[in-house]
Amino acid sequence: MLKRACAIGRRRDALTDGTLKIYEADLNRRLDRLMSLIPADQAGVKLQTIIKKGPPSSLRLRDERDLTATNNGSERALRPCAVYRKITNGFRSEWAPRSTPT
Repeated sequence: MLKRACAIGRRRDALTDGTLKIYEADLNRRLDRLMSLIPADQAGVKLQTIIKKGPPSSLRLRDERDLTATNNGSERALRPCAVYRKITNGFRSEWAPRSTPT
């Protein structure tokens, strides 16, 4: 189901709102069927608990078209900071090693 949701998400820009609404209803039906199963082990119980805590419409296909499916924007925003840290050998100050209690 998650694989199908990701595939739909990749094509989201090319799909109409009506098509996305149909896909969302199908995914919600599949999710309801999965949630009606009784888990056989503790990991399954934990997964169901996490899913139940999520928002009712956890598969946001139509509502937020401007959101990207990846975190590349965040990673790009952090990149200059990571490069600076590598070049300067970290964010260490000269007084930090002396001020630690021994």
